[in-house]
Amino acid sequence: MTVQIEEPKYSPDLISATERSLAAHNLRLRAGLDATDVLNTLEANQCTVETIGGNLAVSQNGSPMHAAQAMESLAKQRGELFYARDTEAGSITCKDDCDRAAKIAYLKANGLDAWARLPQHKPADADVVVLSPAKLTRAQYQALPREQKIQFIQKFGEKGVSQVMQRTGKK
Repeated sequence: MTVQIEEPKYSPDLISATERSLAAHNLRLRAGLDATDVLNTLEANQCTVETIGGNLAVSQNGSPMHAAQAMESLAKQRGELFYARDTEAGSITCKDDCDRAAKIAYLKANGLDAWARLPQHKPADADVVVLSPAKLTRAQYQALPREQKIQFIQKFGEKGVSQVMQRTGKK
């Protein structure tokens, strides 16, 4: 297992505001991705992202942009970041690819038997564990050797461990 230490690039408040904005627009990030991937993508598109009053504030080239508009355009331009919203051929390979709307559309188009044949999860192929409070899951932390846990605690402290232990996702 290869272990890397990664400093958080964004504040917890900004990550939390991004997660709330994604949830409000029914955008679920694919497994293995998190709010930092969305923030990195927005930055790559020359957007400035900050929190104002706990809410996400986005501007592009100095012009304010509504957060909903930014999230929806990101979903259209970078669909690989999010779960499928439709049932186009090949877009749904497992049940985890679907949000609620995609599941309903898939069932209408393909039937219950096709849904039952879909696997729940894609096979996991991650050999690299990134030691970052924003990415590490509780299961990954608990599976770390003692030396790696000590290294994590020295780097990120109790707050980092608390953030990881609250996360229950598989990836």
